[in-house]
Parts: sequence; structure tokens; C-alpha cells
Amino acid sequence: IITERLVLRRFAREDQADLLALAAQPEVAKMLSGRLPATEEGVRGYIDLQNSYEL
Repeated sequence: IITERLVLRRFAREDQADLLALAAQPEVAKMLSGRLPATEEGVRGYIDLQNSYEL
């Protein structure tokens, strides 16, 4: 992730495993620290938050 920002889009529950794998990478976990806990609960919360935005 060159820009150090996540691309915002609507997420499905199927994306959860991909996000957990991404958040588990040390360089990404360091960047996301305090924003997205690298746990299933943290990823679910992130997905719910992104899906709450009106497009």
C-alpha cells in the first residue's frame, strides 16, 4: 500500500479473510495500528463501518 490509505469501497463478509490476511502482515499492521485491530472483531467492525457510508 504505497499511499498508506485503504481504498474505500463496499465490503462483503467474504472480504473478511482477505482483510485479516492483509492486517496480519507486519508492515500493514504497523501502518494500521490504532485504526484497524488485526482481529476478526476489528475487521468486522471495519467492514460494518465502510458499509455504513452512503455512496
